[in-house]
Amino acid sequence: MRQQDFVVCVVCDGYDGIPASFKKFARKNKIFDERILQERGFMEREYMGDDRLGKWKMKTMRDLCDPELKDDQIPKNCLHLFQVCTWDFGLERDYLSGRRINFVFALK
Repeated sequence: MRQQDFVVCVVCDGYDGIPASFKKFARKNKIFDERILQERGFMEREYMGDDRLGKWKMKTMRDLCDPELKDDQIPKNCLHLFQVCTWDFGLERDYLSGRRINFVFALK
């Protein structure tokens, strides 16, 4: 990493805590991709009844672990990391123009 490079790290405590505006920004800039979480089994669709599917939600740690584990053996948290390196952060007044930005998004 060069002296002119930047690292930006955003940590979000839970999927439901991510503002819709940030989700839109993060998808557009390839900082966050929910499809990865869905494909790898970390998210599931809520059932609305009558076989209708609702919004996506994160699975609980209990759902992700071996069913034979006791409650005290289940980890309390899981951290999903997304990283992208870019020269364009997508801001109107980009003071970081011309500098490489390493962006890390951590979803707890």
